[in-house]
Amino acid sequence: MTDVLELINKVRGAGVILRAEPPDLIIRPADRVSRDLKARLRENKAEVLRRLELEASMKRLEAAGINIAIWETGEMRIVITQNETLTAIAEGGTIYSPEDMYACVTLTERERRMLHEFKRRFGGTTEWKQWSSRIHGTRIFDQHSANSWAEAICKKKGILKS
Repeated sequence: MTDVLELINKVRGAGVILRAEPPDLIIRPADRVSRDLKARLRENKAEVLRRLELEASMKRLEAAGINIAIWETGEMRIVITQNETLTAIAEGGTIYSPEDMYACVTLTERERRMLHEFKRRFGGTTEWKQWSSRIHGTRIFDQHSANSWAEAICKKKGILKS
């Protein structure tokens, strides 16, 4: 996870609504955000705005039921209906939800290839969870562990070469 995403999550963790209205960054209620976090938001304003705009785009695409089909050739097609989705899959396309596309922005090139191979081979949907070192006092996978786990599965299934 990038520093900017961690920053956004910290601010939201304080019970604050954070919204992009370029060129402004809207924080409500602003008094719940510490001076330190406000300073970090100012320092990273352009990237925070970009991430929030991507997130808003993802939500609009989800609300409209829009997905993207991508072929190995790089061709892309917007698919909305179930029939369009099934046709794209039958033609060799891999379906990406808006959430998949948003998450891809945060992945490394290697992780994007792994995701694409998983989706291409197994189809279905991807459930994205935010990784944290602690949730409700219980230790869970951190991002490194999650990546190592995914790599091990890819290697075992022959998706990724050692």
